[in-house]
Amino acid sequence: MLETLVFVAEQEASARGISLLKIDVLPAWSHEYEERSGVVIQVEVRSTDEQRFGFWEGMSERMDSLQDTLAPEENDFLTDEISVIVDQG
Repeated sequence: MLETLVFVAEQEASARGISLLKIDVLPAWSHEYEERSGVVIQVEVRSTDEQRFGFWEGMSERMDSLQDTLAPEENDFLTDEISVIVDQG
């Protein structure tokens, strides 16, 4: 699943002409998930604010589309345990 999301991030950046500087996959702090474990995908891009928002929006749309193709357990992981943060590099 995480490899797929990294691939999606690379595709979205390429499609928008954005420089993708770094992708980190990190555990979420428990307070971010109300004492549950989770995963944060932190993407660092070089872009304008408008491009960065468009990138984040594109990632969100692609993640929503992925939900239709996943088994229920994977879908729960995607919707409940993964968050994407897009930072300006």
